[in-house]
Amino acid sequence: MSTSESVPSPAAGSTSAVRAYAQLLRVPAVFTAMSNVAQGFLFTHGELDPWPVFAALWLSSSALYLSGMVLNDVLDAELDARERPRRPIPSGRISRTAATRLGVGLLVVGIAAGWVASWLSGMYEPGVIATALAALVVLYDAVLKPTVLAPLGMGGCRTLNVLLGMSAATMTLPQLEAGSRWEIAAGMVAGGIGLYIVGVTWFARTEADTSHRGQLLLGTLVMLAGLAVVAWYPAWIEPEVLLPDRWVLLWLLIGAMVGARCGLAIFDPRAQVVQMAVRNCLLSLIIIDAAVVWGMAGSFWACAVALLVIPAMLVGRWISST
Repeated sequence: MSTSESVPSPAAGSTSAVRAYAQLLRVPAVFTAMSNVAQGFLFTHGELDPWPVFAALWLSSSALYLSGMVLNDVLDAELDARERPRRPIPSGRISRTAATRLGVGLLVVGIAAGWVASWLSGMYEPGVIATALAALVVLYDAVLKPTVLAPLGMGGCRTLNVLLGMSAATMTLPQLEAGSRWEIAAGMVAGGIGLYIVGVTWFARTEADTSHRGQLLLGTLVMLAGLAVVAWYPAWIEPEVLLPDRWVLLWLLIGAMVGARCGLAIFDPRAQVVQMAVRNCLLSLIIIDAAVVWGMAGSFWACAVALLVIPAMLVGRWISST
């Protein structure tokens, strides 16, 4: 993914180094990973308690996401030298060796934090899912990214990220009463988020150049299908209860928000328009997570998750998320 990042002068000193690493990590996008894992945890617990378990899962998710960003640039160094020479590695602001160490270090931290969550919760699932997510991150960056399977790989990473948040679940009485319906609903949320990201990745495949309108349209339809799957989860928990009008309206508004930005790119598929749509779709993921939380944990926690949009947007003014 390309940006219009400028190369700061050596005189910029430590500020230049901080900016280079922030660009390498694509910091604004990590807030979407944080919202994913918070959503998963709140979906299963209703609150951020026990907080040490949540903190470990939060760290695991964030470290694994940032690792994927760094390893992406490490493995693409030669390609970026030709197509994106202003990226931190080809521009010489960060050495490939230093970036490799950072990427691998974050990967180890992410896996370790997942197993810490397992130890704290007394459940093996967090460590297993964190390890699987780390493996898929490496597989995507090293193998899948240039292939037609890339969108599925990226969607799988997001699905596992949501499942990581859900992984330390202890069944509450309402969940026990819902039985397998509750488990299906949880799977719909994680899978729907993954499907949404499949669409975003498909939409962004050729964002560095003028995109094909058919590809953009199909990517948009996949995104909207993912939203529909997520929005339908309450109907599986209580199949005898109709979805409230305000719930349906909320998801229609989210779909309209995503569809409108993507529609502009379909009409005008130039690189800068498509890139703006991609950034909008990524930021919208925080709102999607907040909407899911509203349905399971109430408005307070939904607002708390939605507030992650603020740092994502503020940092995004300084560093591109794509």
